[in-house]
Amino acid sequence: RLMMADEFEEVKERIELVADLELVARSVSDAIRKLTLAESQAARRAIRESGGGWPRASGWLPVIGHTHKMIGNLSAFFTEQYLKHGPVFEVNAPGNRFVVIAGQEANQFVAREGRSHLRTQELWDGFRHSLGVSNLLIGLDGASHRILRKTKRSGYSRKYILERMPEAVAVVEREMDELPFERPAPVVYVMQRVMVEQLTQLSASASSLEHIDDIIAFSNAMHMIFVSRRRPKFMMRMPRVRRARRRLELLIERVLEEHEAKPDDGSPRDLIDDLLELHHSHPDFLAETDMFINAMSPFMVGLDTVASTTSFALYALLKHPDLLERVREEADELFADGELTDEGLRRMTTTRNVLMETMRMYPIGPALSRTVNNSFEFGGYRIPDGTNLLIGTTVTHFLPEFFPEPQRFDIDRYSPERREHVQPGAYVPFGLGHHSCMGQGFAEVQMVLTIAALLHRAEIDLEPPGYRLKSKYTPTPKPDDKFKVRLRPRR
Repeated sequence: RLMMADEFEEVKERIELVADLELVARSVSDAIRKLTLAESQAARRAIRESGGGWPRASGWLPVIGHTHKMIGNLSAFFTEQYLKHGPVFEVNAPGNRFVVIAGQEANQFVAREGRSHLRTQELWDGFRHSLGVSNLLIGLDGASHRILRKTKRSGYSRKYILERMPEAVAVVEREMDELPFERPAPVVYVMQRVMVEQLTQLSASASSLEHIDDIIAFSNAMHMIFVSRRRPKFMMRMPRVRRARRRLELLIERVLEEHEAKPDDGSPRDLIDDLLELHHSHPDFLAETDMFINAMSPFMVGLDTVASTTSFALYALLKHPDLLERVREEADELFADGELTDEGLRRMTTTRNVLMETMRMYPIGPALSRTVNNSFEFGGYRIPDGTNLLIGTTVTHFLPEFFPEPQRFDIDRYSPERREHVQPGAYVPFGLGHHSCMGQGFAEVQMVLTIAALLHRAEIDLEPPGYRLKSKYTPTPKPDDKFKVRLRPRR
């Protein structure tokens, strides 16, 4: 022993005092940390419970919230709430709460700053996990999104379809040859067959006609379950959906094998070639398990977009006989020389304006879904990170300050004298920001060509003549199944 007993007791007391002080410090530190965490959680809970101070959309019902409103005409619902509450409001669905931002400033904000504040990945997690997919274009952000978008850009470009216009027209003509003239034909289904076949032939060097019903069943199930969440997940195990998926997997296997076996003879490349090149050069990025859904994209992208828009445009033409004749004259002129050219397409101003007005009045994508990953101020409110956000992009389509008499079908809005669509953030048919539709140019040519080929070859009448348009939303807006036409050959 180096110390006397009394010295040892004194030192021992000091050591115990220091230890006690340390325990007190730890307790205080833990209390502060817990208090801070509790306050933070309480603040977040207050934001969630109070809605951040923003108003809740009208029409809320117990249990279902606003579901009954949102499964119908979403553009009309959001426009009504925008006019009533302003650019920020809340909507509810079972188990979900969304903040909606809408109007011109919202569109400009997303276009300008969306990359810094918003992401899409979480919204598509269920979709990706169901398919065992890591990289899916619509569910990616950042560098991964840019890489995959760049890979797909060529196959969905305006230049690509311009070089293969005769093939696109031939698809329309073959489908018309199969239709029973003088008997009613369901417009949406016919347009789906035409548009998807054009896309798969041009972008995948394959045919989709034998699988169109499988494509419809699989695509609708995936969107209704994982995107709009209007169906339970067990629906993926329904025999019809499982059978469709298996048949499509076999189809894609065959398409990929045929592309792998293609000789390197300098023949034109397509989207599948570009995807395979990325897969072989960077298998860690685009794995074999990712190939099915990425190669499926040409078989699905036209199903609920260009097919529905072209169907709406055809209805508008049939309800406006003067426009129908003007578009038919442009179609006859396009085919008069026997050679399809970009210059000829650009002269079809009436047809193009009809399609632009169709996309304004009948938007296929009435809103965008995003998750906030970086809080921001908008419309006098703070939108915190983690918020499920809906951007009502097409609300501006129905505001008279941008489009006077917005419920009137008026193609002169796009004339050089008026140019209503060029107002910043007013016209948004193809989405916004870095996730906007990369196939916009392809789609515009595809729709003009299809309408021109159809009107050039046939007289078209509504069946019954007094049919009034009704839309259905499965999963996106489209005319209902009662929209039918009767074809009569012109030549």
